[in-house]
This record gives sequence, structure tokens and C-alpha cells, in this order.
Amino acid sequence: MSLPFIALEASVLAIPIESAPSSEVHSYLLKLIDWSALLDDTPASVVISELATQAMFDSNRFPSVDRLDQLLRSRDIQEYDGRTISRMISRLLELTPSLEHATGLSSMLIDNFSASPDTALPLEGWAPLRTDHVNCLCHIALSASQPETVRSHLFVSSITTCSLTEVSFTLYDIDSTDSNRPLARELPAEISCAIPVASDTANAFSSFNAENIWLTAESDAELRFAIRCAIAQTSKAFGIKGPIRKFKFGRNFVASLRSLGALQSDRLAAKTLQAVALTVLMLRLPLTHALRTGSGPNDAQQRRGGDFAWRRDVDYEFHLHYWECSGNEVELAALVTHNDFSIPRT
Repeated sequence: MSLPFIALEASVLAIPIESAPSSEVHSYLLKLIDWSALLDDTPASVVISELATQAMFDSNRFPSVDRLDQLLRSRDIQEYDGRTISRMISRLLELTPSLEHATGLSSMLIDNFSASPDTALPLEGWAPLRTDHVNCLCHIALSASQPETVRSHLFVSSITTCSLTEVSFTLYDIDSTDSNRPLARELPAEISCAIPVASDTANAFSSFNAENIWLTAESDAELRFAIRCAIAQTSKAFGIKGPIRKFKFGRNFVASLRSLGALQSDRLAAKTLQAVALTVLMLRLPLTHALRTGSGPNDAQQRRGGDFAWRRDVDYEFHLHYWECSGNEVELAALVTHNDFSIPRT
């Protein structure tokens, strides 16, 4: 089973035009920060087309340090600098897998492309960015049309106001990067597909079915992706915005999930995902209790250097044990039954 991927079009990274209002510039910066932060969390889930860099250059929208500094000065934005933002964009371009690699498809010859609603940039002079936009949507549609595809992939546009776009086109020819994944149809072929669309990380991750990904996961990366989706959905429900603190798996965490059936039972899976999301977001704290060195209420809380041991109620029967680590990071240690007050220390 492979991770769903989130395809960023080039316009998400392209520098705003000089006449863009300050609110649009701030939104651009905050979205870049959010996408860049994912490189340290779930990098394989975000992909960018190999055409993106050239599309930004050809549209005169490449975010160089000088242009970013000029943009920030013109809006009197002092909390960021061009070099830092440029470094974030470079990391996204250099460290994310390519869309072409993710789909196993490279160049294609198409005609009669349409998308409804149209999520492309509407202004004249941005033809290269529109080409990248169409390229991304066609790759996602073709990937979704393959018989082995079991995940929904998502497209991120810089201007979208919709959650779904209907894409159709005629495919005349295509080159595959993977000889083991031939296109399962004769050409020419009429392709049509409904593609989920988002404009930021919160809407992107909340678009996926976290529980389904969790229950069908075959790797730690897929479990982490499911948790990211659950966190986004919970954040949306509670009206929380802003950066999400980091979380990691303890050595025994996944094994404990498997042994207690949390990766097989729909009911326990949903409850466990919700408990993890609430823990990362520091919500519903009355459901948490310090794990102590003894049975008395005045016994000291268990510590591991600068980390503190905690227990969150999943329901009456099951509980999540975790470490609140220095640096405001959460280590998910184990899922346990009601009378188990142990916590793995590694």
C-alpha cells in the first residue's frame, strides 16, 4: 500500500505579483512555512512536478532572495527575511519527490483539457504556470485511473475556493517512467476524474479519510500520515490554526497498537486516532493524568531526563501512554489496557 500524495502546483511557491495586497503576501508566507515544516514530518506525502522550477522562471515569478526581500520591505513585513523564505522554497523543490516519480508517468500528449471549477490562475501572462497546473491535474487523473490505485490523491492550488474539480481530457500518447506500470488502456483515451483540491495544509490533510488510511496502513509512514489527517480534522473541528507541534513514535508504539487490535478494529482505531490528535493538540486535558512512580497521588511523576510521562484515556478500557518531551515534542509510547501503568522508556 502506498501513501496518498499531495501535489503542489508551482503557483503555490511562485512569488506574488507586485500589486498583491499585504494579506495575500502574509498568506503566501504562512502557507510556505506550513508546507516546509512537513519536510521534517511526512516528506514523502508531498510531491512537486519537475516542471515547477522552469514554470516559475518562465513566468517571471521565481522567488529569488532579492525579489523576496523587496516584496517584504514593500509590505513592511519584518518578521521574515528573503533568505529564510528562499531556503524553505529550495528545500521543498530539492527534497520532495517529483510528481512524475510518484505517478510513474512522465510526458504526455493531451487535448481538450477542461476542469470544472477551473482552479488555474486566471490572469494573462502566466501560461507556464497554467501549463504546470494542467500537468499536475493530468498526472493525478491518470494515476487515479490505474486499476491498482487504492488511494485518493490531492491537488493543491494557490487560488482554489472549491474542494473538488472535475477534470477531463483526451490522452493521445504518454511516456512512462516505470516499465512495470504500463497504462491500462488503449490510446487515444478519454480520461475523466474528480480530484480533491485544497489551498493549504489544514484543508489538504483534512480531505483524507484518516481512519481508512490507518486501518489499511502497511508502514509507519502511512500511520503517521493518518495521524496528520486526524490532527487536521480535529484542528478544524476546534477552530485551531497555526503550526502543529511535532510527534514521534516510541519503539514499542506500533507493536502495542497491533497487539490490542487498534489497527484492525474500526471502533478502537477511531478512538485511538482521536486520542492521539487530542494529545498532539493539547486538548481535553482533563482526560490526561500523570504517570507516577508509585500508586499514591503524591508520588512523583515518572521522568526520563527532561521528559514527563503521561496517560490519556482513550475510553474506559484503553489508554494512551506518552512522553511530553523537551522542545514541545510528543513521543507516543504505547496503547495499554486499563490496569497497565507501565510506559516504555525507549
